Amino acid sequence: MKQFKDRRSRARWLAATTAVLTLATLPLLATPAHADTVRSLSWHLDSLRILRAQQITKGAGVTVAIVDGGVQANNRDLVGQVVPGKGFASDVPGDGRVDPDKDLSHGTAMASLIAGRGGGDQRMLGIAPQAKVMPAAVGTAKATMAEAIRWAADQRIGVINISMEPTTTVFDPGLDDALTHALQRDVVVVASAGNQGGDLGQIARHPGVVSVAAVDRKGKLWEGTARGHQLALSAPGVDMIMSVNTGNGYGVGSGTSAAAAITSGVVALIRSRFPDLDATNVINRLVRTATDQGEKGRDGFYGFGLIDPVRALTAEVPAVDVNPLGATAPLPSESAGAAATGEDADEGSGLGINVNADPGGLLLYGLGCLAVVAAIVALVVWSNRRRRRRLAAYGPGGPVPPGRMPPGGFPGGPPGAAPPGPYAGGLHGAPPPGQWGAPTAPGQVGAPPPGQWGGPTAPGQAGAPPPGQWGGPTAPGQAGALPPGQWGAPTAPGQAGAPPPGQWGAPPPGHRGPMAPPSHGSVPGHAPQPPYPPQPPAYGPPPQSAFGSPPPQPAYGSPPRGGGDGNPPPPVQSTGQGPMSPQADGDAGAGSGAQPAEQRQPPPMGDR
Repeated sequence: MKQFKDRRSRARWLAATTAVLTLATLPLLATPAHADTVRSLSWHLDSLRILRAQQITKGAGVTVAIVDGGVQANNRDLVGQVVPGKGFASDVPGDGRVDPDKDLSHGTAMASLIAGRGGGDQRMLGIAPQAKVMPAAVGTAKATMAEAIRWAADQRIGVINISMEPTTTVFDPGLDDALTHALQRDVVVVASAGNQGGDLGQIARHPGVVSVAAVDRKGKLWEGTARGHQLALSAPGVDMIMSVNTGNGYGVGSGTSAAAAITSGVVALIRSRFPDLDATNVINRLVRTATDQGEKGRDGFYGFGLIDPVRALTAEVPAVDVNPLGATAPLPSESAGAAATGEDADEGSGLGINVNADPGGLLLYGLGCLAVVAAIVALVVWSNRRRRRRLAAYGPGGPVPPGRMPPGGFPGGPPGAAPPGPYAGGLHGAPPPGQWGAPTAPGQVGAPPPGQWGGPTAPGQAGAPPPGQWGGPTAPGQAGALPPGQWGAPTAPGQAGAPPPGQWGAPPPGHRGPMAPPSHGSVPGHAPQPPYPPQPPAYGPPPQSAFGSPPPQPAYGSPPRGGGDGNPPPPVQSTGQGPMSPQADGDAGAGSGAQPAEQRQPPPMGDR
């Protein structure tokens, strides 16, 4: 009996313990186990205060074009969010609303970050849930990105998101032109910086494009982000949850593609909140309200800083006229484009030129051209008349203008003849009077003043230099003749003023020398002399002339008192000019009568 009671007590104890444990675990069984939800993994919503921003606007009225492989329109987070776009590849439909990427669903993931509808913790909530997305699908080849960008810009949308890079790093001029085309049409272009960790790609560094780097939960730059001074902003992009078309419908990844998509969503909020802002001021509002990261100001890692949607929607930001990310070429006028592409365009040249003609302006321009031509003609006519008046003022027999030939030619020559030399007087271009080569004939127009080089030197002529100066008269017995024995004085043997034998210029005995005057008395002041006999040979005594031997001359001393013609010479005047003076040697002695062995002749007189 006792054993039975023990069994019953043990059974009661076990039942009581089981009941206590069951009651203790009921709350745990009623509450499901904690698991990561889509909402909990969307850490960027809390970091950027997106719920606060969505209280201001949710992006209604704005369409975001997504240049990507394609967007799956029937994704549960995107139902009703995808408007028809255009496909630019063979693996996507014509409207682009199918995502051919079966592995990553890249285009669909970007669309969910921008405009996911939300609807609970297990649904994807985008930055601008009331905005629409338009696919510009390039498929998996990415070969038609430039064409897709250009088409999207022409759809009058607010934002173009480019979260992909070209397949090649070679610069593509067509892609560059497409980006410029979009910026010219008041479209904000947002692009990912790149995931290779090197320099920014072609799209990200294009002036005016909002290139975005990726940061983690703590605001630290993701290591795979490309860098460059053209970087504009930074945004969350690490461990991001996104909608996909495989598995349970969600995936987590990192990269600058997600950062660009989030920034495009913020742009949609701004354009919805400020519909009158142009693209330049939307971008300015983005960069001016960003939270500075890294180095102060804009840098190559964070750009202007981390985006702040709430401040971008609420801050007072002054308007600007220039894109802070770089100037964009002005938009060509529509009329010029029509002229280039219309039916009446010049098919041969391919150029369309638009001329906005203003009749008043054209008239003024034409009158100005006529005034310039009339002024030139008047100047030419006035110059010709002035030249003619100057020539007429001289007249026949009048003074000759400087640089022209006299009407009768050069004096002493035939009519019209010019004087010799490269600077002949009377030729066109002759030097002015008084310069080297000017006319020097006495009394001629432009002759140098008397006493200067080239002036008149004829004895007794007006302006002749005084006797004894260079160029003065030197004929014996003529007024102003140089004293005998000086340079230029007569040196014929026996002639008045001849230097004594043995001095410079004296001839040897029996030799009258080449300096003797001619026998016809052509030299003024000299008596006629008979012709001289022929010159002696190189060797032997000179032949005797018909007049006999000349009287012996002393080697030193005064010259004989009689001239060769028997007439007494004029008195000798001493000038004391060195050894050429007759008294330079004094009375050194008279006597030996020896003649010098060698006699020198003075150098030619040259041109006086």
